[in-house]
Amino acid sequence: MISINRFISPPKAIRLLCSRYYCNTTTTTTATATKPNISSDNIFTNEKQYDGYRTLTIVKGKESNHESFLLQQLRDNVPNCGWNKSKSPFIIVGNLSPWTIKQFQLKKHGITNKDGDDNNSNNSNQDHKPFCGFAQQILPNSILVENKSLKQIVEYASEHIIASVKNCNYKKWRIHILSPQGYIRTRQGKLYSIEQDIVDKVSKTHPSLSKLFNHQATKNQKEIIPFEDQETLVQILFTSNHSKKASAYISVSTPPIIDYLSNIQNHIPAGQIIEFTSHVKENLLKLFVGDSDNKRNIHIDHIISSKQMDPLSITQEIEDSVQDHLIEKFIPSRSYLKLLEMEIRYPQFFKMLPNQLVADLGSSPGGWTLYSLSKGCKVVSIDKSPLDAKYFDFSDKKLHFLEQDAFEFNEPPHTIPFDWLIIDMKVPPKKTLELLEIWLKEKRCKHFVVNLKYLKSDFIQETNRFIQANIMPNCTFINAHCLDTSGDYELTLFGTNKHEIK
Repeated sequence: MISINRFISPPKAIRLLCSRYYCNTTTTTTATATKPNISSDNIFTNEKQYDGYRTLTIVKGKESNHESFLLQQLRDNVPNCGWNKSKSPFIIVGNLSPWTIKQFQLKKHGITNKDGDDNNSNNSNQDHKPFCGFAQQILPNSILVENKSLKQIVEYASEHIIASVKNCNYKKWRIHILSPQGYIRTRQGKLYSIEQDIVDKVSKTHPSLSKLFNHQATKNQKEIIPFEDQETLVQILFTSNHSKKASAYISVSTPPIIDYLSNIQNHIPAGQIIEFTSHVKENLLKLFVGDSDNKRNIHIDHIISSKQMDPLSITQEIEDSVQDHLIEKFIPSRSYLKLLEMEIRYPQFFKMLPNQLVADLGSSPGGWTLYSLSKGCKVVSIDKSPLDAKYFDFSDKKLHFLEQDAFEFNEPPHTIPFDWLIIDMKVPPKKTLELLEIWLKEKRCKHFVVNLKYLKSDFIQETNRFIQANIMPNCTFINAHCLDTSGDYELTLFGTNKHEIK
């Protein structure tokens, strides 16, 4: 057992930690969004580009058992689109008006709408881009091609791509070939060859457009390559594929569409991280082996010592192990992987920097605490249960563990401006959200990452509306995602406090 008596009294300990933080470091603001560069052709404000826009919009879920949660989230967060289940598993169908995207871009770039602000808006929270945590990918501006040969599908896709560039001169484009189950990434077979067939077809009728194709994003399947400035995403989602005929949705997301839907539109094909275990191994090798330029973290040295690891065999063990063994041997819990996935999926938002101050509520056995310490952060870790002592060196002045109920941690406002609030507790989602609301309103944190753990029987509409009414008004940025490393009914909500914190 770890006793609270090992530490200075909690308020004094935390104030000392804050004092060291502000005396020794410069506060760094984490980027939450990047405004696009508006080129001379006004790519983001040219209203003519919506003339050929197709309202048909497809949303792909992570699991078929998420359908009811996904459908309710879409109806709440992206309303007035007529969302409904389709005949294909994992897929929701609706109609997203181009008016919504156009108004968003005009407002964002300070242009008055000549038609006036009427009540046709799709989104009741105009200051926020729509988000839908149980969506894995969205395919806006779509056409449905049914029972056609693959050659005909290539022709339809090429025409849709060429039409989209008429009034939107994007600088690059890439293609994702999908099935309801995910990304088609094998380099063999007829479906994958469609990508090259489309590029070849486009090059014959629009040579300049073919030169803009992003080959790097296609060839390097393991590395996750974010969208470039003013890049277009073409997605072809096959719903059936027989020997001679196939059916598919063909979607073209131009830069203004990607920008508006950036919380849902995923640069990762089908929203699935390919070979996540390789990312885990890379992360652990960096921590446990490092290189000549990086000194090993004090807690990593403690793990090696407490588990009697042979330093000479660590590299081989990490490289040869499956993911479950890596979790059991090297980290306190599977939850560590959730923050690693956040780092991979949302690099612009989730950047924990050395000496930033982190509050980890409900921290035991310590997955998120260890992740934060591995980034060089100073962590106040709070739980009624102790951290797993095999993974932590409690002599480290960057770690302060408080053995108490996380909901009772109630330091006076303005005295603890944490850079990050992180929560992964097994409690009802509404209880976590109510705690988050307090922290935002009392200016206790700048950024947050919180896990909401639902039951299959939960009524998700209640928490959706609580987020809209109580969390979104307190944020400058907010998003959510059902991570691959989370449970089936877990949702990770993350964002930035809008209240100025000095």
